[in-house]
Amino acid sequence: MENLLFYSFILLVSILATLLLAKRGSVLLGIILLIEYFVISLFSIIIIKDKLMNFPDITLLPFIILLISYFIAFSPFFSSKNNFNADKIDITYYKVYNYMIYLYIIFSFITIMVYLPNVLDLIQSDNWAVSRQLYYDGLTTNVYENTIERISLNYVSYFRTFSILVYFIFLKYDYNPKLRTALLISIILTIFLASIQNVSRGMIFDFFLLFTAMYMFFRSALKKEIRKRLNIFMSTTAGIFLVYSMVVTISRFSNSGVLDSSSMNSLIEYFGQAPLVFNYGVFPIFTHTSGVYSFGKLFDLFLTNLEFSQSSIGGKWGSGFYTYVGPIYIDFGILGVIIHSLLICFVLTYLLSYKRFKISTIFLIFTIYEYLLRGALVIGRSYIISLVVNVLVYIFIYSQEKIKINSSKKPYLDLSSNHKKKYKF
Repeated sequence: MENLLFYSFILLVSILATLLLAKRGSVLLGIILLIEYFVISLFSIIIIKDKLMNFPDITLLPFIILLISYFIAFSPFFSSKNNFNADKIDITYYKVYNYMIYLYIIFSFITIMVYLPNVLDLIQSDNWAVSRQLYYDGLTTNVYENTIERISLNYVSYFRTFSILVYFIFLKYDYNPKLRTALLISIILTIFLASIQNVSRGMIFDFFLLFTAMYMFFRSALKKEIRKRLNIFMSTTAGIFLVYSMVVTISRFSNSGVLDSSSMNSLIEYFGQAPLVFNYGVFPIFTHTSGVYSFGKLFDLFLTNLEFSQSSIGGKWGSGFYTYVGPIYIDFGILGVIIHSLLICFVLTYLLSYKRFKISTIFLIFTIYEYLLRGALVIGRSYIISLVVNVLVYIFIYSQEKIKINSSKKPYLDLSSNHKKKYKF
């Protein structure tokens, strides 16, 4: 318990020091990360105190590895060279982004139509636990029936972060209320239905945390009336998501059909296990897998099977969470963890030092930020596919910007602070 308390205490001190010493609003994203990881550590303390899960050997070194990784990766958000401030960023918006958003809304409608019959059947049958077990066992079938539906589901999933970003950019400059409302409804409904389809609480949590982080970042740059409406909308949506999470938790984990101690303990275990599983289940292992663990699902796409058993390398994590550090340590050990953190640090430092931010740059920053947010719990083996697609999306957006910059055409919208002309979509 002492080692876990030390881990939690260091995170708390880091938060307090940042709040006391920070003089710039641009550190907000870093503070959100620290608070998330600290809150998770509090759930970890409850797990150990109440003996909700069995971790017989919690040592100090794994926690030190986690802390070093966090502080290296998060440090660019606290750097004096960080210019990433929602009040000051200037946006150059090109017409191609509108086409991407129109596609997102169209594909969202198709996605909703695909998910809706299955979701209604699941709600009516109330077989949440059974459906989730089928998912774990790999016995679920594809919900799409043709190529258009498959493209729609994948586009909506992989372009969600970009669409959320564009939504907040529209809010910042108060452009096109009808389009941004349609976009917001598309984002919320697709993630909600996808979560029900997969009987997942994590999808809701990951989305809401990213959405809230983006909102907190852009909040100071939004008009008062927009903030007020968005606060009401987010409170309502959070309430709906909370009710859904309670229904799923009760169905899957309750012994009495109501929110009892068993279902409450499952929530505590869900949110608090990651640093403990890394400490006991991942660290130390006998043999590192040299990329097989992190990249195995990517190679599966090319029909190359790179599976292995946990026991063969001394792992004991089972299906537990192990933070974003876990897969890197499994593959490359402590040195790999440090190099991975330094790589994130160098990339973020470079991106955050820009004087003017194109949408491609902001998208890449939030792609990395989402990785760190989700990594407080777990980065699953399939997440490598999402990262690759996000990089491809970034390359596409960046290439469009280069084409437009090198051409004689003016941007569709120049949303910079020194540009006074008004445009209409």
